[in-house]
Amino acid sequence: MRYALLRSIDTRRRSLTFDQLQWFWGAAAHRACVEDGETIGDFEWCNDYYYRNHSRYLRTIRVTRDASLTYLPPSDTTTAQKLTLAQLSRIVSSRPSRYWVITIRDGKAVAVRQQYVP
Repeated sequence: MRYALLRSIDTRRRSLTFDQLQWFWGAAAHRACVEDGETIGDFEWCNDYYYRNHSRYLRTIRVTRDASLTYLPPSDTTTAQKLTLAQLSRIVSSRPSRYWVITIRDGKAVAVRQQYVP
């Protein structure tokens, strides 16, 4: 499982390019924030979750034909909506700052889901 910012999707080649993040939850998020010198307030950032991106290296992988692709629409972030690769490509093109979780098996993406953040 890789946390990532999706940068582009090539629907013809069935591939996606992503910037991998280090993602932390709970106490690990708090420790990572302290290590990175982040200001810790009374909200979710650094208390519930935190990510760092020390490398801007982009990775490209293939997406399997039967990959599970899901998105959290702004109107209902509690119910994941299934997508085609073309629909995912349009979402990534319109808002590249969303966070995603990619499940990789045998070097290919078998699942891509949007990561909810408050």
